[in-house]
Amino acid sequence: MINLMRSLVLLVPVMLSAATFTVNSANDDPDANPGDGVCATAQGTCTLRAAIQEANALIGTDTIAFAIGNGPQTINLTSALPSVTDPVTIDGTTQPGYAGAPLIELNGSGTNGHADGVSVSAGSSTVRGLVINRFPGNGILVSGNGGNVIAGNYVGIDITGTVALANASNGIEIDSANNLIGGTSVPARNVVSGNLGLGGIAISGITASGNFVQGNYIGTDVTGTAAIPNFGRGIVIKGSPNNLIGGTAPGTANLISGNRSSGVRVYVSGADGNVIQGNFVGTDASGKPVLGNGRGVQLRTNNNVVGGTAPGAGNVIEGNVVDGVAFLEDNPTGNLVQGNIIAFNGRGVALYQTGGMNNAILSNSIFSNRGLGIDLYPFGVTLNDPGDFDTGPNNSQNFPVLNSVTSSSGKTTITGTLNSHVNTIFTVQFFSNQSCDPSGYGEGHRFLGQTTVTTDSSGNGAFTASFPLQVAVGASATSTATDPNGNTSEFSACAPVTGI
Repeated sequence: MINLMRSLVLLVPVMLSAATFTVNSANDDPDANPGDGVCATAQGTCTLRAAIQEANALIGTDTIAFAIGNGPQTINLTSALPSVTDPVTIDGTTQPGYAGAPLIELNGSGTNGHADGVSVSAGSSTVRGLVINRFPGNGILVSGNGGNVIAGNYVGIDITGTVALANASNGIEIDSANNLIGGTSVPARNVVSGNLGLGGIAISGITASGNFVQGNYIGTDVTGTAAIPNFGRGIVIKGSPNNLIGGTAPGTANLISGNRSSGVRVYVSGADGNVIQGNFVGTDASGKPVLGNGRGVQLRTNNNVVGGTAPGAGNVIEGNVVDGVAFLEDNPTGNLVQGNIIAFNGRGVALYQTGGMNNAILSNSIFSNRGLGIDLYPFGVTLNDPGDFDTGPNNSQNFPVLNSVTSSSGKTTITGTLNSHVNTIFTVQFFSNQSCDPSGYGEGHRFLGQTTVTTDSSGNGAFTASFPLQVAVGASATSTATDPNGNTSEFSACAPVTGI
């Protein structure tokens, strides 16, 4: 038996050491002898196709480098490249003349079926510094094993980073766990724009968790000043839990703007526990609200976080056509929108007819939206009802009534009442605005602070709250109420700020 096993080992040569294969031809010929450790076509050149064939046959993390003349080069593919099945680094930044922008373009217009540009299933691989466009499938597909890095690519645009050359499906599709899309440096930034599928970046399936999407431009050109829309959404999280979009560290913010539907859409059961932090959604790279998406952030699942309390956690969600943040179908529950700037959108935060319950909207700066700052369906001001027995999104939570707001000598004092469910402790937050919303209710530009109010057996509670800050006399104050389950109200009617 031992001799038989030795014979089998001899019959199946396995190459165990990693290697570097240098692509020196823009042609698309296959390797002449796949698995012999030499990247060589019948013509004696090393193509990208041949390099992937050899890297797949060699156990270990190989490197595919480029030396196709000097400067920009286009590889016109005639069929899908082999999927990466063994770890490899495909590094377009090695092409002579590279100075921060990718020079190696993969043109998929000559392929057919559902060919993807680069497909990685091996895990622990890197795809860096490529221009990937005109494929009938995804620009990049990451499936199977995770731990991959996708950085510094242009996906769905031309080599200048300014013209759409669409991939027919998603720009980057992630169907595995613990991958990094982008990074914190400018060279690591992917520009993912102009694609025709569900999203520029799509994270799909229950196993696609723990992914980081950071530092990318999604829906714009390489400068971040002009829209190159992804036809669907900028980022789609479809049935995938616990992914991070953005972050709090320097360089982690994504620019997600100019997309036709939503900047970020989180939907399908299982897409819970995702965190969207520190991004610019609807602005240009300078933060101006001029590249709006259809909606900014769209939530349809549970227990996701938009923003947060940590420094840098808040998103800037501005200039979006319909809503800054929208709670739509499927009755999303337990989500948190906190610490964001939400301005110059159609509505600030909107909970639609099936917009769910227990969705807390806390400590944001919400202002200059064309509709209400917070709008619970049916849209328009939803007036309080005695005892707060009505139902609807966020349980149609009643808002407080402000009786007086005085500000003098660096101190602001607010008095008022809340009528709602009996014997319940509510969080009441206070905001100031330069002027009242035209509706007479809201918005909430400057967060002043909060207090708690406990209602009695009749559902009534009174409050007096003081804060060590000054608000200009003649400004406007508003407030919200949030119950213990996280149901936040619309903004209250405005109260004028007076001096003592």
